[in-house]
Parts: sequence; structure tokens; C-alpha cells
Amino acid sequence: MNTITKTFKTMGLCLVAIVLVSCSKDENNCDPEDKESPCYAGVTTSQYFKMEIAGAEWKATNTPGHLFFIESPVMEIDEHTGVPFYYVELVGLTGSDPNGITIQLHLPADKFSNPKGTYPIIADVRKLNTAGVSSAWVYAVNGTPDQYVSVFPESMDDDTPLLPDAGMVTITDFEVGNDNDDGNQKRLYRIKGTFSAPTIYGLDVPNGFNGNTESISSGEFNLINALYQQ
Repeated sequence: MNTITKTFKTMGLCLVAIVLVSCSKDENNCDPEDKESPCYAGVTTSQYFKMEIAGAEWKATNTPGHLFFIESPVMEIDEHTGVPFYYVELVGLTGSDPNGITIQLHLPADKFSNPKGTYPIIADVRKLNTAGVSSAWVYAVNGTPDQYVSVFPESMDDDTPLLPDAGMVTITDFEVGNDNDDGNQKRLYRIKGTFSAPTIYGLDVPNGFNGNTESISSGEFNLINALYQQ
């Protein structure tokens, strides 16, 4: 019997500068989120990442470096189907110390031109190298030191039945930016969606699962690629 050890691939979180665009307001025709409005403030001002966890509301602060997503430049291959995909990390933070939520999408290469759709939030470590899914990590929100992950933080035996998925991410809107230099991958500019996870697992580093579970509901995000915020 082989034992599969949990392995998370993470990309470093980068701090980015957000340039706020200002213009004069017309009180009779003013919508800061409408590109045609005379007081359009730029899409960065309408970014958000929010959810309910343990029945309490939480939202990221819209300040430089606290709201963004990043795309991995490294192509991965689904070990079961051979489908190429890229990691896309959605990040929302609060406070001076890193605390908030990261959702990692395993976005198939052919979905960069239109990422709309649903991406199951996985609970089983054996799905980590699968295209078209997602995972979530919540750390120190609402003034607590607690950490939670959607992927069950323990080793799994090969012959153990797969754990059911923990929830769902749904991409509802997007904008595509420029191609990469190599021209092979579309660059996403903005990504918007919803998420929920009825069960996420308490994590103690380095000991693993601590026996606690929690739930996420009413999750929403609207984020801009970190590369466009420099």
C-alpha cells in the first residue's frame, strides 16, 4: 500500500502598487464603476474579496497589495488526463501581517480565453494535480490565529475512497488582457466570481489536521491581475 503525502504547490505572494485614477464628479450622472461615467474611478477601486466564515462576515481591505490574482508561468499537466493547466491564485488580505484567503484555480490552458464556469473545491489530496478544480486556504481571519484548508491536511492511502469535494468556485465574469511574450497563453486582466465551501479543515503547522472544521458561505471576489497593478 502506497501512502500519498500531501504536497501543496504555492506561489509567493507579491506586494503590488495600485494606481488610483481620479476624475471630477457629475452628481447627476455619477457611477464610479461605470467606464462611461464622468467619475469612473478605475477598476482597481471596485475590487473586493469577501465571505462569511463561522457565520461572521469578513472582507479584504482595498489597499495596495491586499487584492490581486497571479498566474503561474509554469504549465502543469493533469496526471490523469494529460490536459495542460496553469495555477491561478486569487488573494484577499487584511492587516499588516498576512491574513486572509487564497483560492488556487487549476485553470486549463484552453480556458484562458473564457474562464467562465465552475471549479470544484477539492478536499482530496489525490486531486491536487488535476485540471479544472480549485482549493482554498484561510489564514488568521477575523482576529484569530486559526488556519483552515479545503484539502484534508493528512496523508491518504492509495486504496482509500476519494473524499467528496469541499465546495465550488464559479467564475461569472472576466476580462482578457495582453498575450504573454511567447504568445501561447492569454493573460487574464480581471476575474470575478463566487465561492462556498461547507467544510474546510483546521490546520496546525506542522502537525496537520487539528480536528476542527469550519464553513465558508456567500463568498464573492472581483480581482485584477497583479501585473496590471504595477
